[in-house]
Amino acid sequence: EDRVITIDPRQSREERELTFVHEVLHACLGATLDEAEERLVARLEAPLHALLVSGQIVAVPEEVP
Repeated sequence: EDRVITIDPRQSREERELTFVHEVLHACLGATLDEAEERLVARLEAPLHALLVSGQIVAVPEEVP
């Protein structure tokens, strides 16, 4: 089955990039879409996006309870 990520072209470039990173993380994790996965993806999306855009590793934020 094909998996397709659809991104709203009306979003800003940064929002589109973050959405793409977010959805790719879900795909890498198996896309169970449970609450634990969503928290992990939300925690990793901004640092991974920053790495991809700037080439600099940034700290992963502490997990929010």
